[in-house]
Amino acid sequence: MERHRNWPAECWQFDFEVPMSLSDRYDPVISIAGSVALDVNGQQRAPGDLMTQTDMVAREVRLTVEGAGAGANSIAKLVVFYVGQGEDIREEMLSRLRAGLPGMDDAVITAVPITNLAFPGMMIEVEGYAFADGSTALVRQAPADGVLAAGNMVFVGGNAAAATGAEDLESQAASSLVGLRNGLVQAGLKLTDVVRLNVYYVSGGGPADLATVGWVLSQGFSAPGPVVTFVPLPALSRPGCLVMMDAIGMVGPREHLETPPWQWPENWPFSQALACGDVIFVGGQVAFDADRKVLKAGDMAAQTSLVMDRVVAMLGHFGAGINETMKVGCWYSAGASVDMLKRNAMVRSSYFTKPGPTSTGVPTDALIDPGALVQIDVVAMTPRGH
Repeated sequence: MERHRNWPAECWQFDFEVPMSLSDRYDPVISIAGSVALDVNGQQRAPGDLMTQTDMVAREVRLTVEGAGAGANSIAKLVVFYVGQGEDIREEMLSRLRAGLPGMDDAVITAVPITNLAFPGMMIEVEGYAFADGSTALVRQAPADGVLAAGNMVFVGGNAAAATGAEDLESQAASSLVGLRNGLVQAGLKLTDVVRLNVYYVSGGGPADLATVGWVLSQGFSAPGPVVTFVPLPALSRPGCLVMMDAIGMVGPREHLETPPWQWPENWPFSQALACGDVIFVGGQVAFDADRKVLKAGDMAAQTSLVMDRVVAMLGHFGAGINETMKVGCWYSAGASVDMLKRNAMVRSSYFTKPGPTSTGVPTDALIDPGALVQIDVVAMTPRGH
């Protein structure tokens, strides 16, 4: 299986060089990097204007997918990180995004509100997946709103697994689990078919909130379960919503990492890394020791290096090298600034040979532990299934 990576010349650029790509295609899967409203010289466009930047980012995503040899109608899943609050803002932003990407009407979209992005005035960053057979969108099915099957993956988006009901984390975590289960059932899958889970929950990052959400969600899975990335946020996009998830499901045998560097609490069945077919998923990695105590306290670069070293080892367990990584997601909490982005990006990108995989970096107010400054998750693809 051939891999094709691309950064179209007409697309945005950083004002510093990193060995990454805007698209990484491993047929039929196309990974789309976090796209933003910078120009070709790395300068901010329309600072502070969410809607104008949304139009610009839609164009960037379209050009990225076209650079991968496909069209906007091949887009299957998008995650939208945006600065703003309120349903009206979210709906207008999503409407403009869809208008700028004609043909992706059935794509699963998860909208994640955040306090700020890396550059001053940056209001939106969009990443995701597309699936194409040659230049034509792969056959897909959308059995319900927020659920899409494309290729051998089923995506359940945030609007399908967002909590409703009582205004407490425990009840809403249970509600979001029901929404996820129902979405999977519409596509003929079960919770046991989930390979990757992203959990967004309203919290200041305290361990008690993580314990509550993690324990409730653990009741829906049996060991060894999916990989998971927990992301505490100040708020979610719908009023009163405290928990929202998105997930990837796949049918087929899988292999799990049996001896990870650290473990979730004993009764949580989540895996640190797993492989299903050609795909390897590594869940959110933090610089924990075996007892979940943070190492390299106060040093983002050192924590990033430690986490990336572990990612290399995890991929190696499944017979993959670091350059077979397709998608890197990075959350960092040491302050949002251009300088912080550069320091973090330069460390994690140094592990790759140009052209490298796609990458998305998002600053947050807090991570799952007060001492954690970075959390990284990874998707890799290699011909394991052949």
